[in-house]
Amino acid sequence: DGGRALATCAVAPHLVYAPEDKDDLPAALLGGCDRLLGLGGNLTSFTHAENAAHAMVLAASKLWKEGPESTAAGELFFVTDGGAQSLWDGVNDVVLARGATSLYSKLHLSPKLLWIGASAGVGRAGLAKLTPFSLQTCTKDRVFCTAKARHILGYSPVVSFEEGWAETVAAAAKAATAQQRKKAD
Repeated sequence: DGGRALATCAVAPHLVYAPEDKDDLPAALLGGCDRLLGLGGNLTSFTHAENAAHAMVLAASKLWKEGPESTAAGELFFVTDGGAQSLWDGVNDVVLARGATSLYSKLHLSPKLLWIGASAGVGRAGLAKLTPFSLQTCTKDRVFCTAKARHILGYSPVVSFEEGWAETVAAAAKAATAQQRKKAD
C-alpha cells in the first residue's frame, strides 16, 4: 500500500521431507552414496514440508501485520519437527522400505577418507556426489533449536516427526513396489 516499508526474515527448515518426494530420499540426503558414512551415531533435525510451509505462513503473517517494527523483522528462525533423530536410522528406514540392503550391514566409509576425496572433487565424478558440505551434513550432529520460532512466531510443528516419517517411509515402499512392477512389465 505505497507507504509500507519492506520487512523480511529468514525461515530455515533442515532436511525437508514429505511423502510426496519424487527424489530417492536416501540418495538426495546422502549425495548419491549408498553407504553409511562414519559410525552412524550422529543426530539431526528433520522438517516435514508442511511444518516448513506452516512456519513461513506464520512469519509472513506476523511481518505483514507488524511491519518493520515486528520482533520477527531481520531475524533467522530455525524450524524442525522438534527434537533430534538419528540421521542414519531415518535414512535406513527408507532404504529398507524400498527393499534394499540395510546401510548398517554394508561396509562403513571413513569420513576422513571421504573428506579428502570430496575436497579434491573425486566424489563428484565417482560413486557419490559428495561435497565437503554434504559430507559434513551426513557425519556430524546437526540439531537445531526452534525456541525463537516458537516464542516469536508462535510456531509448533503441525506434523510430528513420527507421523510424517512413517508416512514418508510408507510412500517410499509404495513407490518401490510400483517401480518393480513397472520393470516387470
